[in-house]
Amino acid sequence: DSFNVRGGVVLVPVGFLNEFHEPPLFWSVERPEFHSKIIPSTWVAAGLGFFGTPMEGMNYRLYLTNSLESISDGTDTGSGNGSGGFSGAFTAQTGIRGGRHQINGTAADDLAVSGRVEYSRFFPGLNVGASFYTGETTQGFISEGGRTTVLEADMKYREGWFDMNASIANIIIEDGVALNNFCSDSAHTCSAEIADNIFGFNAQAGVHLFQLMGKNTSHDLVAFFLYEKIRPQDSMPHGTAPTHSSNFDLYTVGMSYMPIESVAIKADYQQFILKNNTTENKINIGLAYMY
Repeated sequence: DSFNVRGGVVLVPVGFLNEFHEPPLFWSVERPEFHSKIIPSTWVAAGLGFFGTPMEGMNYRLYLTNSLESISDGTDTGSGNGSGGFSGAFTAQTGIRGGRHQINGTAADDLAVSGRVEYSRFFPGLNVGASFYTGETTQGFISEGGRTTVLEADMKYREGWFDMNASIANIIIEDGVALNNFCSDSAHTCSAEIADNIFGFNAQAGVHLFQLMGKNTSHDLVAFFLYEKIRPQDSMPHGTAPTHSSNFDLYTVGMSYMPIESVAIKADYQQFILKNNTTENKINIGLAYMY
């Protein structure tokens, strides 16, 4: 139980949602922005590593995989020639998300190490986790490595009808000036607004209404509130100005009805507060299922 080997296509073990990302497993209609613009779920890689349960209540994963792609000159076609892979790069709006690919489009000049540990015996109903990821990302386009390091922590807690979770992550991108200088060439297809630090956190609370009302049913109805602070351009390299609309706060309130665990009917209202103090509002309705 304590030591196993896994290889091939793996889900990068960063955050509590990426490895288990099916839509009935989160209450909002859309995946939380933290798990899209900070942790780029769904995030897969090719490689191998170890996992196991060394003691009751503790799980771990440790992988060596291909790394992200922070910059691109637009010539990579996925054929495996030259630098290989499809064109991809970090951006001002979505952080490192554009640097991940499906495996058939992945460049692997650079490798990365990632890992996660979880523990559920500190307190009844409480699960805590921590993750990391680090690797160079320029894939041979420039001499600088563009090492990108993700540090993440999260918790989930449930007591009767009350349910909550929270996550926080910080991403450090080295050689930001060199990355943006490369991308400022009009012949290259990447963004010249890459940050040198990305930051985000969210906190969510939900009430299982049928359980609160004492109903004897296997159905579940959750009313929830989610707050997120998303900063894909938390700080910028010298000489690069941030894009004001990249950083925002988000408030989401909604409900999710699950007649069975693998099906959810969901609706929510969202208010985005952008860095320049403008707001955007959305109403989302969705039907989600796992199969």
